[in-house]
Amino acid sequence: MIKKLFLNLTIVVPGLAEILPEIISTDNTQFPFLKKLIKKAIQKQVNIYSYEALLLNLFGFSQSESRDVPIATIMYPWDKGKPQPQSSWIIRADPVHLRPDRDELVLFGSHQLALNQTEAQELANHIIPLFTEYGWNLEVLIPDRWYLILPQLSQVNFTSLSEVEGKYISAALPTGVEKSRWCTLLNEIQMTLYNCPTNKKREEEGKLSVNSLWFWGAEKSPAVLAPSSWDTITTGKEPFAQALTSYSNIPYQILAEQDIGDRWIEQLDIPGNHLLILDQLLLIKDQPSELYQALLHLEEHWFSVLYKLLQKRPFTQLNLYPLGSYYYSTNWSQTWYFWRSFKKYRTLL
Repeated sequence: MIKKLFLNLTIVVPGLAEILPEIISTDNTQFPFLKKLIKKAIQKQVNIYSYEALLLNLFGFSQSESRDVPIATIMYPWDKGKPQPQSSWIIRADPVHLRPDRDELVLFGSHQLALNQTEAQELANHIIPLFTEYGWNLEVLIPDRWYLILPQLSQVNFTSLSEVEGKYISAALPTGVEKSRWCTLLNEIQMTLYNCPTNKKREEEGKLSVNSLWFWGAEKSPAVLAPSSWDTITTGKEPFAQALTSYSNIPYQILAEQDIGDRWIEQLDIPGNHLLILDQLLLIKDQPSELYQALLHLEEHWFSVLYKLLQKRPFTQLNLYPLGSYYYSTNWSQTWYFWRSFKKYRTLL
């Protein structure tokens, strides 16, 4: 039995925004409760497009006008298990695949590469000399999360990897006073990786080669604008949310495999504001068949449960962030707005 504790629940479902228009604009009958959560909600503009930037915002951190996010300073201690070196500047230098498309290059990230640690270190060993001549250190802490440690800041601006995945890179290349240096370095990295034996082997196995790195995550440590308003935080498997809570010294729990909507909600024994991150779609966003099955799972075990509970008033407010231009806010009374339609949402997602 769910207690009426006046719960405010915020749900982040990264990866949902990309498939939401198709679900709403078709006669698909397999997602009735997701449709209702959108249909009955008040649609509010958010103007935050990357997963990392959204979480930083929800955690109360300041946001710069840069297209980058301070992921390196947050993730490095998490991946390394100890603080970053003092008097150093750390950026991410993640392995990627660039594919020609007409006169442009499209970027494919770690989800498509599926590197193991041995491959990652072999690839890194081929390009480490390009960094050591500058006195820089490249560390492969996780197969798809590499870090470049520099003694001082560089006058350059980068673009978040999540903003450029699956897109042309020309508008996202380094900018700033020292952009030429970094673009030249990227070209040298690409030429060095071209003949790497590890890449040859991957191509023979039908895998994408790692033919470049993507520099990003170089923003300074973010400032906290306000204390955390979350009474509980539950994350999925995606590591950034876990690293951010650790960086913020906020207690959190990881959603267990067996935890589904009603079981998880039964554990909420305090009123207040609760943040839930359902990252299943983000982790398989490049696998269409699995993506659809994961969405069906969310519909059956989360969206249906949450909508029915919203009608019974355990929640005073439910906010759904699909990671797009808008988020959707619903309260008890709105679930009974039978006259609401999808018409106004079809062009705004």
